[in-house]
Amino acid sequence: MSKDQKKTVTDLPEADYKKEWPLEKNYKYLKKMKDPRFGDITLLKNPQSGEVIFCKEKVASSKKEATNDIMQLQSRMRLNNQNMLNMIDYSTAVESQLCSTTYVSKAFYKFPEYDMKRE
Repeated sequence: MSKDQKKTVTDLPEADYKKEWPLEKNYKYLKKMKDPRFGDITLLKNPQSGEVIFCKEKVASSKKEATNDIMQLQSRMRLNNQNMLNMIDYSTAVESQLCSTTYVSKAFYKFPEYDMKRE
């Protein structure tokens, strides 16, 4: 990556720190679990279609860390192909409390219907 292509904290627009996945509201919480393949995840289900997805959540305590997380999410979205676990989208939020600000990022993935190791 050249010097011009490298992103810094100031390169991301403020909207990137508050990105909403519009379809997130269509999914209802099923359960939190520790999956041997993906670690700590939250299962979500669309009541209309029955589709099950999962969410990986990460909390960052600095804007620099949040920027790196967002850049990784954007990069991962560009990598989607038929041979990889499908990343559907992601969302980000900024949570401000008394004297601290945290940045939350959520990555949404299609939950695989089968597990080759178990089968």
